[in-house]
Amino acid sequence: MPFFKTFFITCTLLFLGHSLLIEYVNPQGTAILSSQKFFKNQVNIEYAKFKALEENKHYENLIVGSSTSEAYQPTDVSNVFKGESYSLSLGGATTDARYLMIKKALRTNPNIKRVFLIADFYEFNKDQTKPSILYNKEMSALIQEKAKPLGYIKHYFNHRLLEDSLRVLKRKKKNKSIVINKDGSTNRSMILSPIEGDKLEKKISKKDYDKLNKQIIENFTTYSRDVLNNFNLLSEKTKKYYKEILKLTSKNNIELNIILSPYHIDFKKRLLSNNILKERYLEWKQFIIGLKTKHTKIKVLDGTTHSFANDQNSSVWRDGLHYNRYAAFKLISSLKI
Repeated sequence: MPFFKTFFITCTLLFLGHSLLIEYVNPQGTAILSSQKFFKNQVNIEYAKFKALEENKHYENLIVGSSTSEAYQPTDVSNVFKGESYSLSLGGATTDARYLMIKKALRTNPNIKRVFLIADFYEFNKDQTKPSILYNKEMSALIQEKAKPLGYIKHYFNHRLLEDSLRVLKRKKKNKSIVINKDGSTNRSMILSPIEGDKLEKKISKKDYDKLNKQIIENFTTYSRDVLNNFNLLSEKTKKYYKEILKLTSKNNIELNIILSPYHIDFKKRLLSNNILKERYLEWKQFIIGLKTKHTKIKVLDGTTHSFANDQNSSVWRDGLHYNRYAAFKLISSLKI
């Protein structure tokens, strides 16, 4: 009997201790009481960008996408299309995250004229909404998926949330925070800070290509195993969100520009050597390109056919997935034609 009593008391104390820490720190913005005490130090980049939209209401061009869209600099978009531009680039962003950010932006800023959506192939193999979005009261209110109690309990008592709480406390001690700049860019990037990079015409040396090729092989191994595994159908959920984005922009009389983000030719060759992935890739292109028949103010640019995407020795590539600012500028400029 004493054992069970001790066990019960210990579990209760651990339960209370965990809950108090999560509620106090709220590392991902998903705690029940939604404390904002450590908001500047929290680790949910989606939530930080989401809240930042409430502060900037003067931009006319909105850039939305994942890490591939970080190469699309607001100043470059403004140079081509005029008007102030704002970046909502989020590394690994799923389509529902892009959708809710656009929805939030339209609610807070009546001046938006154009949305630049950088479409990624991997989006269409993603059906699960991130816990950092699904269990955040403000963000989840803008999507159709609803949190289930059991799922939230698993999230709440997951060791990752506890680890994130400790990370936030350390970040607070070191005065580290997520900084959202006036143009939406941040101090955190999956592809390092966007730089000018080399122009399209420049070719890389054999030595540099060998280095790049090693990254391409590594990219493909990880990507095909973790991101594109079991890719048997294009996600219906993702298709639905693309259609919802069309409705949003159409309803608000906003021009929607979609760019199909390319891969390095050697990465794409590896991708298309897999018959299943090849079929999905062609379906992805067909679906995105087909959207322009359903919306009066939509442009779709197939970046996968651009010269730099099919040039093995182009110097614009960081790896098999990410290209530099100069290449992004060329794609944006192509939309103006």
